Amino acid sequence: MVVSLPVGPELTSKNVGRAQYVFTDGKYNGSTLSFLARNQLSLPVRDLPIVGRTGLFRFARGYVITNTRFCKKGINPTI
Repeated sequence: MVVSLPVGPELTSKNVGRAQYVFTDGKYNGSTLSFLARNQLSLPVRDLPIVGRTGLFRFARGYVITNTRFCKKGINPTI
């Protein structure tokens, strides 16, 4: 499954990567971030620890804060 990684939540936001967190455009092109945690979608906000990184993120440490956005587009809803 490939999900786009936009700059912002707007439908017109530029895509800079994929859900695998491989950046495909801009100054982070080719850099990666890896997370390892249970992404419990029932929680409104989750934090995921960074466990791997390459490129410009080589020495990154910390975590990512994520939340869920629902988008009803056509017949099938998207999470």
